[in-house]
Amino acid sequence: MGKVTNLKEIDFSQPGTYQAQINGELTSHGITQEISGEGTFEVKDGKIHRKSSFYFAVANYDIKIPKAVITNIAEKIVVNVDIFPGSLNK
Repeated sequence: MGKVTNLKEIDFSQPGTYQAQINGELTSHGITQEISGEGTFEVKDGKIHRKSSFYFAVANYDIKIPKAVITNIAEKIVVNVDIFPGSLNK
């Protein structure tokens, strides 16, 4: 679960694209780690389009990569989040 840390800087009453700083926790393989990332909120036509991305290192979550494919798997994985549309509550 994540939290937008600069939410006060985002004006959901005005159309536009706003930068967001997001912090939270990611749990994988029973291991929970703090994570942070950047994202955007695009307010347009009464809808909110939310996008963010963050990286995590597989080693931090005790994820074992088989030796046969170790050269084909990145040590850091990017997770992209794209949520559209979300209506503004008025």
